[in-house]
Amino acid sequence: MGGKPCITGTRIRVWDIYDLHERRGYSADEIVSAFPQIALADVHAALAFFWDHQEQIRVQMAEAEKHADDFRNTALPSKLDAYRRP
Repeated sequence: MGGKPCITGTRIRVWDIYDLHERRGYSADEIVSAFPQIALADVHAALAFFWDHQEQIRVQMAEAEKHADDFRNTALPSKLDAYRRP
């Protein structure tokens, strides 16, 4: 996952667990229901990892958000324009 910390054996990032729990208000049980491939212990371990490394992870989150904003704000020309009649 590009160097982002994940739950072992999955592509679920630690910040995804943090986001669901802290920002969206999901309980640990609700997160496990949403991701049945992980255990309750994985959710708690991910949250503990987040709080132990929050500065590093918040920087990664901010960089990802900036990248997404840059992509959304880039005016990419449509290839369909080349086929439109004048």
